[in-house]
Parts: sequence; C-alpha cells; structure tokens
Amino acid sequence: MCKILRLLWPTKLEEKQLNPEVFFERYVNAYTSISITENYKIGSRILDISKYLFEEEEGRRNRIETTASNFLNVITVTAALVIGLAGYIFSDGLQKLGLFRILILAGFGMSLIYLCAASIHALKVFSECPRYYIDPTDIVPHNNEIDEQYSIRLGKKFLEYTVENYKINNRQMNIIYTTRAFLRNAVFAILICGLFFGTQSVFFGPRFQDNSVKSEGKVKTP
Repeated sequence: MCKILRLLWPTKLEEKQLNPEVFFERYVNAYTSISITENYKIGSRILDISKYLFEEEEGRRNRIETTASNFLNVITVTAALVIGLAGYIFSDGLQKLGLFRILILAGFGMSLIYLCAASIHALKVFSECPRYYIDPTDIVPHNNEIDEQYSIRLGKKFLEYTVENYKINNRQMNIIYTTRAFLRNAVFAILICGLFFGTQSVFFGPRFQDNSVKSEGKVKTP
C-alpha cells in the first residue's frame, strides 16, 4: 500500500537512505588514515587524486543543475499544453457532469497538481545550499612543514570536503528523481485525460447526439 501511495505521490528518501552511515564512516576513515608518516613520499600523488575526486564531484553538481534546468523547460512546455487544452475540456461548460466529464476534470486537475509539484522540486536544486571548498586558510603552510606534509594535509582537506559534498549532491539527486517522478505522473494524467476526452467525443459527441435526435424525430407511417 505504501508503495502505491509513493507511486501516486512521490516523496524524497530519508537521510539515512541517501547517505548511509556505514559508507561515510569508511570515507572518513580513509582520508584520516592518509596522515601517517609512511604516506609522505607519495603525498603529491595523493594530492592530485584528491583534487581529481573533488573536481569530479563539482562536475556532478553541474550536471544536476543542468538536469534541473532541462526539467523546468519541459515542465513549462507541458504546462502550456495542459492549459491550452482547458478550452476544449470546458467547451461544454459544467452543465453535463457525466462520468467521463468527471474523469476528464480529475485527470486535468491532477496533471496541473503534478506539474506544480515538479516545478517546485526542480527549483529547490537552485536554492541556497552551502558547499565545501578550499579557502585561503587551508593553503597557508604550517610551521616547519615540508613539501610532502603540505601535500598530504591539503589532499586530506580536499577529500574531507569531497565527502561532505557527496552528501549534498546525493540530496540534490534525490530531488531530481522526485521531480522526474512528478513529471512522469503528470504525463500519465494528461494521457488518461486525453483518453477519456477522446472516448467521450467519439461515443457521446455531437455526431452521436445528432443521430439520436434524427432517429427520434422520424415519423412512423402506417
């Protein structure tokens, strides 16, 4: 039952599902352990790889924001299409509220609700969200710090910030998944609405009504 409800109204995952402690404890232990003396001779390599991981995560952030922008464009076009159909849906007014008309109105209303929810979630990606970056205090050398120690310390800082940005980007990706689910439901609601509208037009449209009137208006002759 919960899965059906979540399918009808998508919700974001909880923090423990997005960022499991078991994984991030391993990440923390990983960048903490590189400070040992034996790693000093490969300090420059650790720094280069740490910078690479940091830049990769920054690239993931850019891809998330690009996806959100694309979703907003699709939502705008879809909303314009749905609103444009309102004239046809309400062309006969609300005097004849049959089963098909009620289903059409329900599908139309749900599609608008889903589109509004999708746009709100997509905009959340661009809301203020603090991230972790190297600042001037991180690059200032410590007293009597040799080159290898400096590389290790800076590489460790890059890794520390990368792990924190992992968590933030995972939350942002979950917003993208929720936006996609809302947009999917909106499209399904539009399709169902169009199906009922087409069925009503074919079987209960003016042509059917005219034929019924003509058949009823025939005069029987002896």
